[in-house]
Amino acid sequence: MKEEKIDNSMTLLINRKFIRDTLLLEVLVHSALEKIDMMIKPKIEYAVLDALSVQLGGNIFIGGQNGKFGRYNENDMIFTRIKYSF
Repeated sequence: MKEEKIDNSMTLLINRKFIRDTLLLEVLVHSALEKIDMMIKPKIEYAVLDALSVQLGGNIFIGGQNGKFGRYNENDMIFTRIKYSF
């Protein structure tokens, strides 16, 4: 019979709004508890107008090649997004 593997992990989300709720700073951390293996997702978003916002963020991977996130260690990324609502 095959043993089932259980991976314990935790997530932490910290966010805060500034400048009359037009600027949002946020960090999401998803981490394994048994080994050094994590993903950190920082993000900053600015509401230019009520219907227009601009976002800048990224994904940072930390850990070894056998980990859930560490296998993407060489693939860290940044992104931008412009959102218009109507």
